[in-house]
Amino acid sequence: MFDINHINARTKINYDCDTISYMYDNAGNRVLRTITLPKKKSALVAKTDTSNTKKQMFEEKLGQQKILIYPNPTKGNLTVEIQGYDKEKNSALYLFNISGKILISQKTVNSNMSLDLSNYQAGDYILKIILGNKISTWKIIKE
Repeated sequence: MFDINHINARTKINYDCDTISYMYDNAGNRVLRTITLPKKKSALVAKTDTSNTKKQMFEEKLGQQKILIYPNPTKGNLTVEIQGYDKEKNSALYLFNISGKILISQKTVNSNMSLDLSNYQAGDYILKIILGNKISTWKIIKE
């Protein structure tokens, strides 16, 4: 978990109307990556499906694995798929609120997980997935 008081640098990169922001601590280590996508169809939307379950699916390559997150924004259930998943000894999944409080902590990660966010307020959350020595961080929007 990162301490917001020790973050001293930001980098913001714009790709057309997409924004990627990085935050670094005093030692120069990246502690947060935020990818902001427009609500309209984007090149980063992997699939648009006519069913309600996979309306907006986002993906990221993390080493040999591909992480799929959908739907984002979500009204309740968020699906996390890890393709090419090999049971990592050091794997975990965390959901933080915007204040940094851990809401969900799973020390064991599966190839297909469903997170129930229906009891949480509408707003922004941070999803952190650790696979071995690789970390993927996502901004999750709960409607």
